[in-house]
Amino acid sequence: MMFQFSELLTLVSGLVMLVYLAYHAHRVAGIAHLRLLVLPVVLTAVAWIATVLEGVFLPAVPAHDLVVLQQASIVSAHIGGPIAHALNLVEHLACAAAALAMLLALVRLSKVRPEVRQCASPSG
Repeated sequence: MMFQFSELLTLVSGLVMLVYLAYHAHRVAGIAHLRLLVLPVVLTAVAWIATVLEGVFLPAVPAHDLVVLQQASIVSAHIGGPIAHALNLVEHLACAAAALAMLLALVRLSKVRPEVRQCASPSG
C-alpha cells in the first residue's frame, strides 16, 4: 500500500459532502443552479476514491528507491499493475470530466438572466 494521509483526509471529507448532498437531495433538486454543480462534485469524489484505491493496489516502495523512480519515469510506469493503472486512468478521466462539467455549469450560470440571478441570491 502506498498512499498519503492527505489523500485519505480528502476522501473522507468528500464522502461526507456526498452523504450530505444525498441526504438533502430533495432540497438540491429544487434549486436549478445548485443541480448544475452536483455532477462535478460527484466526478471529483470518484477521482478521490480512485486515488486512494490506486494507493491500495500499489506496492510499498522504500524511500531510497523513490528518488530513483522519480528520475526514471519509464521505471515508475511499471510499478503497480493493471488494477493500479486502471484506477489511475479513472482518476485522471474523472478529474478531466469534473473540470469540463464545472466549466459547462459555469457557462450555463453566466447566461442566466439578471432578474433570475437576483431572485436566486440570498439577499434577494
